[in-house]
Amino acid sequence: MKRKLLFTVLAAGAMCLSAIQSQATIIVTNALWTFEASIPTTGGPHAPEFGSGQATQVGATTRSNPLGNGSQESFAANQWNTGEYFQFQLSTLNNHSLKLEWDQTRSGTGPDDFILRYSTDGIGFTDFANYVVLQESPGNGGNWNAITRIPNYTFNYNLSGLAAINNQANVYFRLTTTDNPGGTGTSRVDNFLVTSSLIPEPSTVLLMSLGGYLVWRRRQAA
Repeated sequence: MKRKLLFTVLAAGAMCLSAIQSQATIIVTNALWTFEASIPTTGGPHAPEFGSGQATQVGATTRSNPLGNGSQESFAANQWNTGEYFQFQLSTLNNHSLKLEWDQTRSGTGPDDFILRYSTDGIGFTDFANYVVLQESPGNGGNWNAITRIPNYTFNYNLSGLAAINNQANVYFRLTTTDNPGGTGTSRVDNFLVTSSLIPEPSTVLLMSLGGYLVWRRRQAA
């Protein structure tokens, strides 16, 4: 009788696996750069404050760490030309359905037109979206400061439809300017966050089923 019940419990767990995979997804943070610990004054690489990966800036003449959007630090680069970029590299192994969020602003002479690009080898990049960066000013919601995060400067992109970047050892995101401001002006990023979904493995479901059987046995023995 007990063997039959054990088989029934495990079979029920297996039958529920597909439902768990489709419904009980777990949201995880792959990487978050706030620049509070890395405090960038060079082009990098800079480790994230949470997770693993590298942030770099390629092309600008100088880099600095002025006030962020609701924090003490950010990653700023001065004197931009067309094709220069911020880059963020991380792993998405065992993850899917990525989402990005970050803050970005510019000085009055800094570049405003950017493209979000992605890659899995750091060489060939695919364009995902064009976006416009607002100048830091009271008219656009206020200046960046250490106390209040101003949502006007925040970008959000859902990349869940990009199967190519799921479950990869390395994924690269570039914020690339298409402007040529003539070698003057600053662009600044902060709070670069990458999240994704994690589906429990089949073994987890079977262990949960077995655990339920053992609990039943204890109750029967009591």
